[in-house]
Amino acid sequence: AAGDFTADPTSQLLGGSGAAPTTANVTVTVGSVSSGGDLTSGRISGKDVQLTAYGKTGGGTLTIGGVINAGGGVIITGNPGQGPVSLKINAGITANGALTASAQNVVVAPSVALRSEAQGAGAGDLQIAAAGSFTADPTSQLLSGSGAAPTTAGVSVTAGSATAGGDLTSGLIYGKDVRLTAYGRPGGGALTVGAAINAGRSVTITGDPGGLGQGPVT
Repeated sequence: AAGDFTADPTSQLLGGSGAAPTTANVTVTVGSVSSGGDLTSGRISGKDVQLTAYGKTGGGTLTIGGVINAGGGVIITGNPGQGPVSLKINAGITANGALTASAQNVVVAPSVALRSEAQGAGAGDLQIAAAGSFTADPTSQLLSGSGAAPTTAGVSVTAGSATAGGDLTSGLIYGKDVRLTAYGRPGGGALTVGAAINAGRSVTITGDPGGLGQGPVT
C-alpha cells in the first residue's frame, strides 16, 4: 500500500490451503522511504511473515491487531521513513523460526505472548529492538521454545542506542539465554524487570553498557 493498510482483527491473510500447514509467505508493506503509512494487521498465517511500515511525517504506527502464526520466521519492521514508527503488539505471535521486531517505541499489551522457536528445534531467537523505549505489560510473555520449559533459543530486548536512549520495562520472559539492554536518556533512564525471568542458561541485564548512552540508567 502506498498509503495505509488497515485489516479488521477478524480478517485473515493465509499463505497455504489453510491456517496450517502454511506453504507460502505473507508480506505486507505500507508506504515507502518518500511517503509513509500506518499498518494495522488482522489474523495472519504464513510460512514466513513480513510486515513493514514506513513512518509518516510526525510519526506513524504499526499495530498487530490479530494473531500471527508462521511456519518459518516473522519479521516486523517500523522503518523510519519520513518519521518514527511506534509498534503496538495487541495480539499473540508464534513462529517456528526466528521472531524479529524493530521500531521506535515498542509496546506489548496485557496477556499477549510472543514465541519464537515454537517447535523446540533450535530454529531461531526472539529479538526486539526499540530505537526509543520498550514497554511490556507484566502479564505479557516473551518465549523462545516449545513451552516455558525447556527453552531452546535466546530472547533479547534492546531499548535505545548510544545516540538515543530509551527506557525498558519487561514482562514475563522464558529463554535459553536472556539479554536485556537499555541505553540511558539525557538526564537518566530506567530499566525495570516487571515480571519473572526464567533462563535455561544465562541472564544478562545491562543499563547504559560501557557508559555509551546519553545518561545513567537506574
